[in-house]
Amino acid sequence: TIENAGTISLASASISGSGGLTITNNAGGVIDGASGNSFINGATINNSGTIESNGGMLTIDPVVQLAITNTGTLEAITGGTLKLSDIAVANTVTDGLGVQHDGTVSTDSMSFFDLDSSSIMGGHVNNAGTIYSTGVSSIAAAIDNGGTIEISSGTLTLSGTISGTG
Repeated sequence: TIENAGTISLASASISGSGGLTITNNAGGVIDGASGNSFINGATINNSGTIESNGGMLTIDPVVQLAITNTGTLEAITGGTLKLSDIAVANTVTDGLGVQHDGTVSTDSMSFFDLDSSSIMGGHVNNAGTIYSTGVSSIAAAIDNGGTIEISSGTLTLSGTISGTG
């Protein structure tokens, strides 16, 4: 188990587990794929902070399909690429009091969000860069698209509210 409330910087590095690893990135916590090719493998992730690819490529690949629970931010910024491979992202969580907490997935204008047989359910998706899809992927969220959505192979199903000029 990894519990983070500070900053974990992955510069051409990886966090790997054998499927039993749980990463909890708390509010205020940052996991940054800062440069080069970085990986998070074999982990279930609970994120209420920020997981970002800042100029590098961060691939989250659990080996077997695991989940990301996101009430924080998953983002690609400053020319970075955030790749999700075979992951289901629960981007909205309702707590024990019935309060809904939405997460955000976003790209800036220079960055890429790569969905490889993955899904995002709920919350917000803000795309100013490029969402790139392969395999069978889906986004069911409030989508604000000012960038490009590109399907290389397979299918990408979009649902929810979709707005923007991209």
